[in-house]
Amino acid sequence: MKQYMIGGQTFRTQKDLVAHVQTILSRYRDGETLDMFDTAFMTDLLRSHPEASQKFGCGLAVVFVAENPMYPGKRNRGFWLRRIDGSTTDFSYRECINATSHDKKVLRAMRAAVEPDTLAFKQAAFDNAPSGLLRCPDTDELLTFTTAHVDHKAPKTFDVLAREFLKQEGLDFSDIAIVESKDNEYQDYLVSDELKRRWVTFHNSHAELEIVSKTSNLSLRKRRSDTARQIDPDEVTP
Repeated sequence: MKQYMIGGQTFRTQKDLVAHVQTILSRYRDGETLDMFDTAFMTDLLRSHPEASQKFGCGLAVVFVAENPMYPGKRNRGFWLRRIDGSTTDFSYRECINATSHDKKVLRAMRAAVEPDTLAFKQAAFDNAPSGLLRCPDTDELLTFTTAHVDHKAPKTFDVLAREFLKQEGLDFSDIAIVESKDNEYQDYLVSDELKRRWVTFHNSHAELEIVSKTSNLSLRKRRSDTARQIDPDEVTP
């Protein structure tokens, strides 16, 4: 079993390490700088980040806690660092513990490419709602623009559409170049503008979007999707 040694401490499991980091995060208010002990721990953890050299840059001055300005909210608080030249950047502690695969980064970049269109769909849906409220088809919750999520109707889920597009293009995930997020950027992007254009056109021609609740999008439908993959008849040996 893999153990993790960070800041002179040993963690038997990844879960134990994540819990410790989340305890550190919970100790600080937004904008508050970590004390010398927590800074030392997080600095040691940051050395395991796949882009550690870019994150450290000219040298680390302090580590602090702040919200993600693109996705504000308590659940999106995280760690930031300020370098000795005054520049700042965020960093994901989860990337330090378990780096995201290239496949997932490509999917994130493809999702970022169609985000303006999904946001436009959401805005239009609420603009056309007589009461300014919409009801989740799964949980029956009444939703405001702020509390609503946009999801892809099964079976044309986002992952299915992305993989079908790559298949149509004769490409694999390993063929797709992405620009990974840098300082104060919060998304990965497709390098090829032409590929991005074709993907957006494909997505918008095939996607069936709907307004759902957060619970439906992040919990109920995810469980259904995981279950469907487990019993996919194409993956069962006769």
